[in-house]
Amino acid sequence: MTDTAKATCTRYRVIKITTVGFGQSAAADEGTMWEGKDPDVLSRQFPPSNVMGADLLGNNEIDGGLIRTDFRFERQTNQGVWKGCRDPRRRITPITEREREIDLENRRQFPGDFFNGCNNCGGRNCDGC
Repeated sequence: MTDTAKATCTRYRVIKITTVGFGQSAAADEGTMWEGKDPDVLSRQFPPSNVMGADLLGNNEIDGGLIRTDFRFERQTNQGVWKGCRDPRRRITPITEREREIDLENRRQFPGDFFNGCNNCGGRNCDGC
């Protein structure tokens, strides 16, 4: 079987885990959010993002961690068993309007986290050292 044929037979799924509470009293709920054969479909539906807070499948929390949402990626083996795997998504689409808006808000709220100067000398008006 060729690598292409193997890839088309592989099934992937994304499990969403919502946890409410802390420690022993925390209650977790799991459910399949997406399942399919083509990671490119997943990549288009939920594009991976390096913009903080913009990845729809990125782990997040509210109320100081009281409510947490995590995602687990799984791949089905030839024996039909689901095993954890790395995120199979890749960037296919251009940056979305949502990502642009979140990036602008991040830059407004946390300006010290973003450096726009020369990586060599630190100058802002450098011609590239």
